[in-house]
Amino acid sequence: MLHSATKYLRIAFTAVTVVLVVFTFLPHQSMGIILGMAISLGISAIVYSMRAIFFAPMDEVDVPREITGSAMSLGSFVGYLPGAFMYAVYGGILDNFEGIAGYRIVFLIMAVFAVCGILLSSYILSLMKKAKAAA
Repeated sequence: MLHSATKYLRIAFTAVTVVLVVFTFLPHQSMGIILGMAISLGISAIVYSMRAIFFAPMDEVDVPREITGSAMSLGSFVGYLPGAFMYAVYGGILDNFEGIAGYRIVFLIMAVFAVCGILLSSYILSLMKKAKAAA
C-alpha cells in the first residue's frame, strides 16, 4: 500500500501526535478508565508497530552495505538512549507537578518528540525524492 517504511513512519508519527494532543486535553475526571486505557493501548500499538520498521529506511536512503552495521549501531544508540533517562525525567515532572498537570506535561513532551519524528521522516522523504529525480 505505502511501499515505503518512511512514509508509514510519518503517518504513524502524525497519528501519535494527534492522539497524544487530544488525549492530553480530554476531561480525565469524567472520561472513564476504559476509554483512557483504550487510548493508551492504541498509542502503544502504534509506537510498537513503528519500532518494527525503524531500520527499514536505511535501505531506502541507500546506506552502503559496508557500513550498514555501523549505521544501525549508531541509530540504536541514538534511538534507545532516551529510554535510559526519560523515566527519571518523567518521574521528576510528576513529582513537581501535582495531579493531572504533570501527566499533561509528560504527554505534551511525547507529542513534541512525535512532531520531531514527523519532521525527520519528511526530511528523509524529501531526500529520497531528490535522489530519485536526479537518477
